[in-house]
Parts: sequence; structure tokens; C-alpha cells
Amino acid sequence: MTGANEQTEHLNARISELEREVEKAKQQSDKLSRRTEDFAAQTDCWFWETDAHHVFNYLSDNLERVSVGLSRNDFLGKSRLDIVSASESAEKSQHIDGILFQKPFRNFRYSFKNHKGEIRHIISSGWPVLNQNGGFMGYRGTARDETAEVVEHQTRLDRERGFKVTIENQAREFRAVIEHLNQSIMWFDAKGGLRLTNSRVASINNFTADEVAQLESLDDYTRLLAGRGDFGDGNPVELAKAHASFLRDELKQTKTDIVRLKSQKLHLRTRYAELPDDGFVITQVDITEEVSTEQALADALKLVEEANQVLEERVEERTRELRQLQAK
Repeated sequence: MTGANEQTEHLNARISELEREVEKAKQQSDKLSRRTEDFAAQTDCWFWETDAHHVFNYLSDNLERVSVGLSRNDFLGKSRLDIVSASESAEKSQHIDGILFQKPFRNFRYSFKNHKGEIRHIISSGWPVLNQNGGFMGYRGTARDETAEVVEHQTRLDRERGFKVTIENQAREFRAVIEHLNQSIMWFDAKGGLRLTNSRVASINNFTADEVAQLESLDDYTRLLAGRGDFGDGNPVELAKAHASFLRDELKQTKTDIVRLKSQKLHLRTRYAELPDDGFVITQVDITEEVSTEQALADALKLVEEANQVLEERVEERTRELRQLQAK
């Protein structure tokens, strides 16, 4: 009987010891849990855990504080594999393969519908948890709600696309307008680089389309004119430089002048307009017929004046002859 009592006492002592160890472990677990929650309270992330079947079994208490529209019920008891599979992430297949092979992951982004049917965007990192024997127990990790950032980024992209479409439409409208003008337009930047022309540049200057397409600067334009003899005899290089200086500097002061292209027998009324960024626009109108008409009128007027002069001389001569006859 004594032996049985000793065994009972030994068993009770062992039970008490185990209960104390369990209570101590529970206290340590509670302490660790509070520490974890304290850490979570200081960050914008929440902590999570899944079991060996990838089902969420733990989320830190700060989940609803650091996210918008998310609830613990959106995750607890649900498979991470199912949530990721239903997302629109382009990398979900690769991610699922990785966690099935128990690989750690970092900054994986995915989206899903919460309990209200709203799309939320999550960025998550995790690492596999193994027991003492190396057996897989699940994953632990952190996650953050980046929905606001994603929406802001998408809004910015939409706005930029809207601006781009608006600018492209305005550019097409501007191009349509300048193509219907009866004057040539050449838009230069502050360094004389050619930024824009209309089709009248070719027709007014008697250029081919290929010649216009090769123009990249004001110097290219004046060299093309000088090369075909539009500025008269002389060194084409020096003549081109002189005309470029005239268009860039002298015309800036006078604003308008008439340029004669000798080889083409053309007269172009040329105007200069300065832009706010120190660039400038040169416009030209072919006034060859107008100049020819004015010259013809001037020549006709000269002939009339000469005829009047001859008539006056003859009248004066006849008058003198009459006076002489009367005097006799």
C-alpha cells in the first residue's frame, strides 16, 4: 500500500510540475504575444500566421487600425492559396509555387475583395516556420494595406494619360490650323533648332518634301538657299551665315522685311515673332505677284510721267512759236 501511495504522490507531484510548466509557458506565450502586439502597434503593418495547410489562424490586433476596409474575418479560417488564386496579381502562379515549396517571399503584391466587396491592395512578406524535427508548420509574416497608394498612383496615371490625350488632340488641331494657312511657318528653339514646319515651307521656297524633311536648324535652311544661289554670287557658306544672322538678329529688331530669292525669282514677305522661351517663329508669304504688279505700276507711272513731260515740253514749244508769230 505504501508503494501505491508513493507512486500516487510522485504522479501528483509530476502533474503539479507539468501544470507549473504549462502555466509558465502560457505566461511566456502571453508575454511574447503582448510584445508582438506592442511591436505591431508601432508600425503600419500587421502580423499574420498560417498553419501547415496555409489557412490563416492568427492576425495581430492592429489589422483594422492600420488598414481601411479590412477585417480579421477577411482572413481568419481562409486559405491563403485561395485568396491569392482569386487575385489579379500577375505573379500569383509563381508565388503559389514558391509557398508550396515552402520558400520565403518578400513584398508580394496582390488584391482581393473584402467582406464589403471592395478591392483592397496588399503587400506581404513571409517566411516558413518549421518544428524541431524540421516539419513544416506554416508561415509567419507581415502585411500592409497599400490601397491608398495604388489608387493615388492609378489616379495620377489616368490624369497623365488624360493630359497626354488632350495635348495630342491640341497638337493635331494646331497642325490642322497651320496647314490651312497661306503662309509658311518655321518654329525654332532658342539655339536655332527647327522644331516645327508646315507644308507651305516647301511650296513657298520651292523645296522638295525631302529637302524640308532634312532641315534641322535655321543654318540648314539658309545653307540650302545659299547653295542654289538665292543670295547671289559669293561664298555660299558666308552668304548662308549672313542670312541666318539677318533672320535671327536683324529681323528680330525690324520684325518684317522682304527677302528676295534670286535663283527662284521670288519675293517673300518675312516676319519674325519672338517666343517666351527665347525661341522664335519665322513666317513667310509669297508676294512675288504683288511685287511684280507694283513694279509694273511703277513702270507705267514712269512712262506716264515721261509722256506728260514730253507733252508739256511740246505745249511749251508751241506756245513760244505762237508768241513769236504774234510779235511779228
